Amino acid sequence: MSSKIKRVTFTWFLSLFLIFTIATGAYAYSSILAFGDSLSDNGIYELYTGGTAGNTNPDDVYGFMRFSNGPVWVEYMAQNMGIPYTSLLDMAYGGATTGWDNPAAGLPITGLQWQVFEYNDQFGGYISPDTLVTVWAGGNDMFNGRSPDVAAQNIALAIQNLIFLGGKTFLVPNLIISGNNAAWMEAFDIFLLTQLCLMNLVNPGIDFYLLDWNKVDLDGLAADNIMMPDGIHPTTAHHERIAQIAWTQIPEPASVILLIFGFAGLITVKRKMR
Repeated sequence: MSSKIKRVTFTWFLSLFLIFTIATGAYAYSSILAFGDSLSDNGIYELYTGGTAGNTNPDDVYGFMRFSNGPVWVEYMAQNMGIPYTSLLDMAYGGATTGWDNPAAGLPITGLQWQVFEYNDQFGGYISPDTLVTVWAGGNDMFNGRSPDVAAQNIALAIQNLIFLGGKTFLVPNLIISGNNAAWMEAFDIFLLTQLCLMNLVNPGIDFYLLDWNKVDLDGLAADNIMMPDGIHPTTAHHERIAQIAWTQIPEPASVILLIFGFAGLITVKRKMR
């Protein structure tokens, strides 16, 4: 084979590799592990007694129900990222606080700290490095008159424990600032951002992404299709918008590295062919 043909073949291979990299970018994460409250609760496996239609993960025995009129944001996230539903493990419980308890359900358990403990106990204390971990909580601390500072600290504690289990990438939404509790939410959002910044300093190699719910684009979404009648929980259409902005804010590190490699290879080949 002539050197010219070899160069063309190699260039073709790199081009194909580059196309493949772009096409598979959405698969950089193999699974989603979700923690939190009713904003993330997707109910339990549909074939269990009282199961939730559409929840097809037999490992998902956690949660009460969807507090919406359809899928919640982490379900849309999995769909957007090409992650099978069986690879979405949702530990969230409606009513959960950032502590151990769940006052809304009258339970001393199912809070965020309990969820992390339960995951460690039931799933071998390991999180794959290509798992996207989501942690969304704080609203029930607000409803129960607890400190926004302590709530943010509790979230940081939960995340730190998840890092010890192997978690590498965390998506942490804040709370939307509105209504009579706007002052509490604003303080919580500031404390949460501060905690994430501190954690970033002491955890090199760990990626933290804050999802600002206040910036979710609601253009084109009818006013009566944003929140459920209770005025607390988003509709599934709103959840879908939340997932869309979340998806665009999470980079795919593996695909970025491959993309750079592909471009570098093409540039090198072109220079050698001159």
